[in-house]
Amino acid sequence: METGGWLNVFDLIEELKIALKDDKEICERVLTSIKPDILLKKSDNQKRLSMDYSVLKVTTRIAKIGKTPTWIFEQIDFDKSGTCK
Repeated sequence: METGGWLNVFDLIEELKIALKDDKEICERVLTSIKPDILLKKSDNQKRLSMDYSVLKVTTRIAKIGKTPTWIFEQIDFDKSGTCK
């Protein structure tokens, strides 16, 4: 087994969910403890920080499946109007 190196935080979260699936309480505590501190504290720009975190999570998922944001948009643009309604 290799050790060390870089790991995407979202990959880590997925691995922890799998490893701790039988103990929901510990899983929740661990996942909360690795969430960025800036998202846990009240601040004037908390909504913005939460949005940035969510965008990062979504774009990471898009990249992981080998697609582009344009491809994703095309999948939800049901009437091909260039908008999502």
